[in-house]
Amino acid sequence: MVETYHVWNIAVHILAALVLFGVLRQTPVWPAADDRTRDHVALFSALAWLVHPLNTDAVDYITQRTESMAGLFYLLTLYAAIRAWHDEGGRWTGVAVLSCWCGVATKELVVTAPVMVLLWDRSFACPSFTAAIRQRGRLYVGLATSWLLFAALSRDTPFFSATGFETSVTPWTYLVNQAPLIARYLRLSVWPVGLVLDYGLVRPLSVAAVWPSALVALFLLALAVFALKRHATAGFWGAWFFVTLAPASSVLPIPSEVGAERRMYLPLVAVLVLLVSAWRWLVRSQPPARARMLGAAFGVVVLVGLTAGTVRRNWEYRSGLAIWETVVARYPHARAHENLAIQLRDAGRIDEAIEHLRVAAPDLPDARHVLGSALIDRGDLTGGIAELQAFVQANPHDHEIVSARDELASAQRTLISGLLTEKRFSDAEVQARAFVSSRPDRSDAHNLLGVALASSGQLDAALQEFQAAVRLDPQAGEPRNNLAHALEQRQQGR
Repeated sequence: MVETYHVWNIAVHILAALVLFGVLRQTPVWPAADDRTRDHVALFSALAWLVHPLNTDAVDYITQRTESMAGLFYLLTLYAAIRAWHDEGGRWTGVAVLSCWCGVATKELVVTAPVMVLLWDRSFACPSFTAAIRQRGRLYVGLATSWLLFAALSRDTPFFSATGFETSVTPWTYLVNQAPLIARYLRLSVWPVGLVLDYGLVRPLSVAAVWPSALVALFLLALAVFALKRHATAGFWGAWFFVTLAPASSVLPIPSEVGAERRMYLPLVAVLVLLVSAWRWLVRSQPPARARMLGAAFGVVVLVGLTAGTVRRNWEYRSGLAIWETVVARYPHARAHENLAIQLRDAGRIDEAIEHLRVAAPDLPDARHVLGSALIDRGDLTGGIAELQAFVQANPHDHEIVSARDELASAQRTLISGLLTEKRFSDAEVQARAFVSSRPDRSDAHNLLGVALASSGQLDAALQEFQAAVRLDPQAGEPRNNLAHALEQRQQGR
């Protein structure tokens, strides 16, 4: 079944690359570029995007197929809108509108597709926005109707629902966190080494901590705006980068994930097209034979390098343990340590798991839960109970609270029973009282406390605990037997 999912993801990615090639063949490179140059840029850009390691997150990560499918619909919307310029029957207009609707139903980022269609028309087909709207008003209205679908679907998402995310982050804090990530995305677009599956949660960063990367992002944004007026191709692709990245990497907070390389699925197109166009422009003055040789050499080296990087990245996805080891090594954070610890624990490497959980526990409540479980697995009942108690007390509304309380109760029963077996009655009483204090609703807690008290000669107090245990669970045999035995002992004592 997993193989089927991967085949589907790869097929979607290939289709998206084919549609991208179609879009680029219709998009001018620079004013004086001929059709042959445009075809070369389109082919190489599409191939580089197809095999680029940065796209492995969207293709290999099964549940993130929404990114590649949304990318396919986004590109198909633009391609159909371009073809609609020469379609008198309106079929391509219908394809564009339908693709946009499908894209919005797949992922929120496609709400920006109508904007990019308008920018393409203004950059390459019309002298002004007014002229574009006059000629293509029906198309734009059709595309904009997808926003109604977005409004209807978004009511149930964490962004706009009453419940929202489990944690909250201010738009400003989230935006500040994006500056270094955008710089990292750009670096990975050019030099895709050190890819990371998970960038963790939003951090409390200040502007002072990110100002160099923030300046780079602001400079590129200003350059894109300036180029929209001066150089159509550079301006359009500059706008493409920021517009397609904005839904996930701007001011709309996603508290559960500060960054993700799959967000570059569409923005990567702009980076590659601009780089390939720049290279083609640099060699344009060379003799035709030399230009073809340089182009072929450049293409082979780059495509082979990108393909090798993708193969290597795919190998890192071979197991959960392998992929989380790369995250901890390249971009360590609390959640990465926690997930690596889970993989290590499942592999039987408990001691290593505990070390990573100790790193994660101060920042992640769930890690304290897992740490308690790992300590218990290793046989450290006292340490495990302490961690589970801390987790339960600090996070009473956590979604894992039920399982944590059950694990805690099981560990406490085991510890108290062991102390009773060792005849350490005073220690057993201390632990049993803690058990009752944390879980006064449990019959077994009162029963164990009664046993500890009876074993140390506190018969009257033991009777009260046995009676409480029977009241909580009248069908439980052991508390009833212990109660009867205690009553018999007290009668004999009289």
